Amino acid sequence: MKHSHRFLSIGLLLTACLQAFPVDPPPQSPEQVEALKQRALQGDAAAQCELAAVYDDGRGVPRDDAEAVQWYRKAAEQGDAAGQCGLAWMYYRGEGVAEDYAEAAAWYRKAAEQGHAEAQYLLAEMYSAQLGVPKDTAEALAWYTKAADQGHKQALMDVARIYSEGLWVPVDYAEALRRYRVLADRGDPDGQFQVGRIYYSGLGVPQDLAETLKWYRLAAEQGSEYGLVSLGWCYYKGYGVTQDPVLAYMWLKLGANCGNEGAIGLTEILAGTMLPEQLAEAERRVREWKPAETVSGALPEAAPPK
Repeated sequence: MKHSHRFLSIGLLLTACLQAFPVDPPPQSPEQVEALKQRALQGDAAAQCELAAVYDDGRGVPRDDAEAVQWYRKAAEQGDAAGQCGLAWMYYRGEGVAEDYAEAAAWYRKAAEQGHAEAQYLLAEMYSAQLGVPKDTAEALAWYTKAADQGHKQALMDVARIYSEGLWVPVDYAEALRRYRVLADRGDPDGQFQVGRIYYSGLGVPQDLAETLKWYRLAAEQGSEYGLVSLGWCYYKGYGVTQDPVLAYMWLKLGANCGNEGAIGLTEILAGTMLPEQLAEAERRVREWKPAETVSGALPEAAPPK
């Protein structure tokens, strides 16, 4: 390992750990909540998880963390992975129960061992950050990898970064690219940008500006800040394309509108070098641009690279 690495806060990364049970549609009315409760009382683990989420979120009922914990626990004690993940999350946040990272890690492990991808990812976070368990980078990487192998986005991003930066393991750009390509090929703009960056920098592969442009464009067309700025930079410098101040300004300005400080400064410089009609055309394109739907870089039957 070259240097230590602290991944993003668990609290910022977990938007919902209960991906394994249905919420279609989420209960809103007292009658729906009561019907859900009757199923939960009959021992239906999926209903227990859903009811816990209802109380956790305050959907159709006053928010009640203690009640949420009660129902997560009932599902968890039946061996339900989503319930175990939910209960772990409550221990992690200290809501409805006393904050207890060790208990959170224990429940995440139960769910992770059943193949729950979010629990695998969050257990890896616990090992990475030394929360409730001893710091263990090998164990963290093992769980990140399990989650990544199931297609978990943040796990894929983290595993790719570990290999590309040599965190905990020797640098392996091929493995990093393989992980980023899984995301890129399914249309994820963050993965697309990273694939473009690897080809631009020639990290473990020959520099390929055509591939760079392809992936930067796919990311930019979905509104990725770094994709927008990078594509604009290529048009500004003539990397892989003919220099074009109108397109350079357009893409950089869109990146600047995302708050990118580098793009803000560069568009100001570029505007001072453009003819009035060029600037007017570029501004028109900025106004009319709309992000595309998810854009995949893969053919329909294409598999992730080996």
